[in-house]
Amino acid sequence: MWAEKRIPRPLGSTVTTALNRPTLRPSPRTYLVSCAISGVLWLILLLPLDRQSSAAKPLKGPSLSQSDSSSWMPFRFRATNSTRLIRVTSLANQGPGTLRSCISETGSRVCVFEVGGVIPLLSSLIISEPHLLVAGQTAPAPGITLTGSGIRIATDHVQIEHLAIRPGDDPLLGAKPVERDAVSIGAIPPESAHHVTLRHLSLTWAIDENLSTWYPTTHSVHVSNSIIAEGLHRSIHPKGPHSKGALIGYGSQRVVLRENLLAFNDERNPYIEPGSSVDLINNVIYGWGPRSASSACNLTNNDHSAVPVVVSVVGNLFIPGPTSFHARAPVYARYISPASLVFAQGNLAPYMAAGAGSGRDVTDLSAPETISRTCPSPLGCSARLRAEDVEASVLQNAGSRPAQRSPIDRRIIKQVRSRTGDLKDCISGCTRAAGQGLQGIRPTRRALIPPKRNIGRWLQRFSRAVEHVG
Repeated sequence: MWAEKRIPRPLGSTVTTALNRPTLRPSPRTYLVSCAISGVLWLILLLPLDRQSSAAKPLKGPSLSQSDSSSWMPFRFRATNSTRLIRVTSLANQGPGTLRSCISETGSRVCVFEVGGVIPLLSSLIISEPHLLVAGQTAPAPGITLTGSGIRIATDHVQIEHLAIRPGDDPLLGAKPVERDAVSIGAIPPESAHHVTLRHLSLTWAIDENLSTWYPTTHSVHVSNSIIAEGLHRSIHPKGPHSKGALIGYGSQRVVLRENLLAFNDERNPYIEPGSSVDLINNVIYGWGPRSASSACNLTNNDHSAVPVVVSVVGNLFIPGPTSFHARAPVYARYISPASLVFAQGNLAPYMAAGAGSGRDVTDLSAPETISRTCPSPLGCSARLRAEDVEASVLQNAGSRPAQRSPIDRRIIKQVRSRTGDLKDCISGCTRAAGQGLQGIRPTRRALIPPKRNIGRWLQRFSRAVEHVG
């Protein structure tokens, strides 16, 4: 059944939370069973009541009624009179004053940082208590970098911003390789992870996925202005080569990726599994892998089931790198349920403009009838930027601290601009090494004096200082 994983309790903590109890992670067999059950439920919900209506009304996929529109909006943390500001004063893995201790508290809370530097994690930070804001913008330069492991979000109403999360390939530090995502979102059903907002993150060097959602109870996830790059390829994953960008898992609902940079990930840029509903808006996807058409944005239903996807692809820019597969359009499905809805508008793949092509047709799907001429999203399918303008905006604004860029993020962006670079196999010591570790990042400190009121406005000043590129 369930594989048990014990999460270390923060030293000196007197708070009893879900993090002090064993956390369960499904075995692959159990996860597949739960997905199968979910698929059956989808079919029960979606199949028409009689054969006559079946001929007139094909399967339409996940519900996207107007009543759902509010749940597509990004969650924004709002401080209340009961909200506590908890100072992070230590870069240790656990113990008093650590980030792990802050997230394990209960109630409405904001983690603010009086330290900057690298936090080496011996295991993933698991957020299982709701109503949390992790405000990385409050840290002094060079900001906060997590390494060794990442963050798993298994609850609701969580906002994380202005962190660099770089799990890395140290075999002696961090989570097991199969669990070494930068950010993973999902809770074992019947629990649910929902209303999660990730802003201005730098997610690199994961061994599994840089970003993933799991379980059919996961919904209302919004990821924006982030760098999702350099998932390590020929590294320490037990499956072998495994550079993966973003996975939107089976049944994840109302997931939005907006104005992000996905670069130098072999596959899953992103991969959208059956039963999911996703908006991809104004992203730059660069330098995917060389193996096949599925290396870029993959909608393939590997189970060949009738469970559909609903996807809006609007105003994105797809640019192959020097070694990327580029013989077919980037939004690809070797097999997709004919009941799916895929809306594509205003995208640009300049490499597809050869011959009679315009570079605007970015889809290559096994069932062309899934292409929708009308927007399936309750919020509409408008994009803030034209595809021609996306690159300049995203490369200027994406990442954990655009106004105080780390050398790692600067290198990635420089390679995208110059149309150079390749996948990475390790941090150092191999042919395709990232070449920049974290050894040069020195700890810093700065005391914070928060106001007694208007906490939101106070936090916004820190955000502007690290986001604004003058």
